[in-house]
Amino acid sequence: MDILTSLPYHFTKTYFWREPQVFEALSRRSSGACAQKRKMATNGIRIWSAGCASGEEPYSIAIALRRAIPDLKDWNITILATDINPRILRKAWPACTGKWSFRNAPQWLVEGYFRSKKGRGV
Repeated sequence: MDILTSLPYHFTKTYFWREPQVFEALSRRSSGACAQKRKMATNGIRIWSAGCASGEEPYSIAIALRRAIPDLKDWNITILATDINPRILRKAWPACTGKWSFRNAPQWLVEGYFRSKKGRGV
């Protein structure tokens, strides 16, 4: 286990909206899937983000779902975010990140879902 905690952060490749086409597809497909689940009287969605590093991908998934599902408050949505490196997970816990994590993020995402903390990044 010590080898996992000694891995440098630069081995992880994570940032918000990293693969835009994936998140756009998730948004599109989610609305159709939700309509089907609504007919079946189920309103639960479970997503596992394996290898999530410091958490940018699970947050991006949550944002994609928020954009796709108008009645989000009526849904039971769980996003499980895991990574094998406990050190990088500890970095994710406070949910505070720097500008580098937004290098591919569209402006609407940054302005609509995040706020800046003076001296601590976003």
